[in-house]
Amino acid sequence: MDKRDRFAVNLRRARQDAGISQEELAERCELHRTEVSLLERGGREPRLGTMIKLATALGTNAEALWGSAGTRKRASTKSTNRASRRSLGQNEPAEATRQQFFDDVVGRAEEAVDIAEETLRVVDDFDRLFERDLLDSLP
Repeated sequence: MDKRDRFAVNLRRARQDAGISQEELAERCELHRTEVSLLERGGREPRLGTMIKLATALGTNAEALWGSAGTRKRASTKSTNRASRRSLGQNEPAEATRQQFFDDVVGRAEEAVDIAEETLRVVDDFDRLFERDLLDSLP
């Protein structure tokens, strides 16, 4: 299963667990329903901003939507490796640091989305003002 299909399965499962329709999810994320449908069928790979909007609307995080059963399998292997390292007196890897890094990246991406949305609002306001001034200048 490729990453697009894995995302599609996780998205559909999260939406169904939340008990909402594709249309309601699309409205919450300011997307078209067909985009949600495409994402759930694996027909499109999500952009980071879209993934963050979907995760927020579903009360989860982007990593949960992108994750897979394979991630759990690797985690159990890591646990075994940690146990053997502990028995050898070695330090275990800093999972908290990994999670902090991921949270930081997601936080920065969310900030970038907010900035982009604000920029679009400013451009829209400018367009409205320009159109109004243009219309006022016509005889």
